[in-house]
Amino acid sequence: MKLYYSAVSPYVRKIAIIAAELGLKSSIEQLPVSLSPYAPNPDVIALNPLGKIPVLETDDGALLYDSTVIAEYLLSIAPGSSLLPIEPKARFETLTRASLADGILDAAQAIRFETARPEGYCYPKWVEGQQGKIVRGVALFEKQPPKTFDLAAIGLCSTLAWIDLRIPDLDWRADAPRLATWYEEISARPSVHETRFPQPIAA
Repeated sequence: MKLYYSAVSPYVRKIAIIAAELGLKSSIEQLPVSLSPYAPNPDVIALNPLGKIPVLETDDGALLYDSTVIAEYLLSIAPGSSLLPIEPKARFETLTRASLADGILDAAQAIRFETARPEGYCYPKWVEGQQGKIVRGVALFEKQPPKTFDLAAIGLCSTLAWIDLRIPDLDWRADAPRLATWYEEISARPSVHETRFPQPIAA
């Protein structure tokens, strides 16, 4: 299999962690690509018309995107994993929490792009609205930190790491001490530690 990736993509990192947890790391060749929100990469567009990563090329040549679909595929070829429960109630609870983690990340990325606009073009109310999503999402995870290392936990640690990397002034730890403790502990897990973002990176 081939994974088209960027080293600073939180969505790619989710897939890298999942692959490591499933014992599939050695089965996936990682191919770096360059991306810009302003100048689409034609090589990536040839793989995914949205021009986004990650993209996984399977052994039979199928192209899969985005990270949610790729995660489902990897789980399907490595059955028996505890990353996504089989029992319906637990399964949908995990998927819902994973979606919340992705939503926090979407809001953080929206802030990143909005605040990168030229002076005078940033809309503060928009930023405020996205920050509210992050605060509410983090508050729920603070109330109920992950108890197991599953898809939701993987998405959450990738999200929090990306916020630390790209929006360090957004101090999510201030009102989430339990979540901060969980994050520090989970960061030592081999699959998480080995896929950490490079430091430092260009703005």
